[in-house]
Amino acid sequence: LSPSGQLANGVAITGLFSDQIPANGDRAALHRRTYADGAVIEYDSAAHHLSAVLPAGGTTDLVSDGGIRIVGDITHEGDYTQTGNQTVTGLVTVSEDVIAAGISLIKHLHEGVMPGPGQTGKPLP
Repeated sequence: LSPSGQLANGVAITGLFSDQIPANGDRAALHRRTYADGAVIEYDSAAHHLSAVLPAGGTTDLVSDGGIRIVGDITHEGDYTQTGNQTVTGLVTVSEDVIAAGISLIKHLHEGVMPGPGQTGKPLP
C-alpha cells in the first residue's frame, strides 16, 4: 500500500487470507504448520494440545541418547519392538499370553508332576 503515492513510503502487506488462500487454522490460539505433502504440526494453546500428523507412510525418528522421559498415560496402537532390557514397576496385565524363551505362560506343561505338596519340574519347551 502506498496511500501517499510515494512508493518509497509504501508498506507491503502479505498473508491476506481469502477463499483461495484460507487461514491455516480456525482460531487465534491455534498455531498450525501445514507442509506440502499434507503433514500438519499444530499447538493449541487454549486446549494445551500438541499434535503432529504425517501423511500415509510417514515416519518419525526421535533420537535422544541422554534419555526420554514421558509423564502421563500412554495409549499405543500397533506393533511394538524393543531392543534392550525392560524394567517394570507395577502390575503387568496381558490379555492373551506371555511367551518367554519359547515357553507359553498359560499353555506350558511341566515334567515330574506329583499330587500333593510336591513341586513340579521345569517347564517343557
